Amino acid sequence: MQALASRVKTDASCHAEALPIFQSALAHESDPWTILSAARGLERILGPDRAHSAWLALLNHPNAKIAGQAVLTVAGPRFVLPLIELLRQRTEPSVQQKAIRALGRLKDPAIFPALVPFLSDPNPELRAHTVEALGDLGDARARPHLQALLADPADAWPEDNHGPMLRVSDIARRALTRFSTSPP
Repeated sequence: MQALASRVKTDASCHAEALPIFQSALAHESDPWTILSAARGLERILGPDRAHSAWLALLNHPNAKIAGQAVLTVAGPRFVLPLIELLRQRTEPSVQQKAIRALGRLKDPAIFPALVPFLSDPNPELRAHTVEALGDLGDARARPHLQALLADPADAWPEDNHGPMLRVSDIARRALTRFSTSPP
């Protein structure tokens, strides 16, 4: 599937034959990599506007692995609202974490209210990802929320394979340094 998705980039003569293959893979495959390759191929043939509905379907796929991988793949302002909605509807931490991080990277102010509730999530790793997303977002409204987490001692994740455990407070401190030095 990946080879076919690559081929459609350079060989328009195969588009007519590749299109039904990609559509079938989206409908019937269960492997996330195969499905995402098919969606990329579909987008290459149809263009981003016509393939948008396929990406939305993948974001809402019942399989959390497929939805999560789709979250990591989509980008751009057209996905802000679908990702916010996904964050509200999906309860799997892996999907939520990916949606939170993707939203932060989109840097749209509309994202801020959707992220703030996750700062009080009982899952410290999800809180930490939310802190990083707010740092990515760079919205000054996040500053007081991040400052409130400077005393959060919960473990987030190891710094690396050999480093110490990072805490939510460490990640909040790092996120705050990403804001401008102007007063809050």
